[in-house]
Amino acid sequence: MDDEGNETGLSLGQPQKKRVHDRKNKNLENHYFSSPENEHRMVIFSSKETVNRENKKTMSIIFLGRDDFAVRNGDRGRVLSLIYESTGLTLILFYSTECDYCTSVISVFKQLPNHVNGCRFAMLNVDMYKSVAEMSRDTIAPITHVPDLILYVNGYPYVRYEGSNSVESVRKFIFEMNEQINKTSFVEPAAAAAPRPNAVPVVERPAAAVIPPSTIPAYTIGAPLYGNNKRDNVCYLNFSTAYVQ
Repeated sequence: MDDEGNETGLSLGQPQKKRVHDRKNKNLENHYFSSPENEHRMVIFSSKETVNRENKKTMSIIFLGRDDFAVRNGDRGRVLSLIYESTGLTLILFYSTECDYCTSVISVFKQLPNHVNGCRFAMLNVDMYKSVAEMSRDTIAPITHVPDLILYVNGYPYVRYEGSNSVESVRKFIFEMNEQINKTSFVEPAAAAAPRPNAVPVVERPAAAVIPPSTIPAYTIGAPLYGNNKRDNVCYLNFSTAYVQ
């Protein structure tokens, strides 16, 4: 709200009952891991309060572990899904404390709960839980590098975020995906009156500095087993099941 009482944050409108599937954005559509017409057709959004998973919640961010994931069959293939009740949107950051590129992403990610309501935010440290990345190797959305941001819908991976590293960019991505899902739903979500993902006008802090590429350690060098091309500003996982020598 500004000084005159006008709302300054973004907000989302009510979901549409009519099924309208926009096929124009083919590039974005190719990144989808699962179809909103199937397991995502009942999208119910939570409030800002997130689930307290065995005291894992800190500052509205859930810290995940091996027991939070399972490989299941989706409508487009095997996927790495969440096993606990996770109705609605969950944005998961897969990161490593050994990758310098993760520093700035983590800095931005920790601000997101203060800027977006109605979406869960969770993190998984692949250094501690390498088995999770290994579980994903035979799925349609393998974890081969960090940082890796994936939006989950109702516990299933929906789309990978590949935008710029800023709160505003990630926030816009969440709103656009929420609108896309609502437009492709067969029915109106049961909790239509519940809070929708919306912006909270908070001043964004600058991201932490990234160490220059010339100082990135040698463990980031290698040929990834999955993926078409290498990406900038990421570290590829170096345990044996994620690499071809």
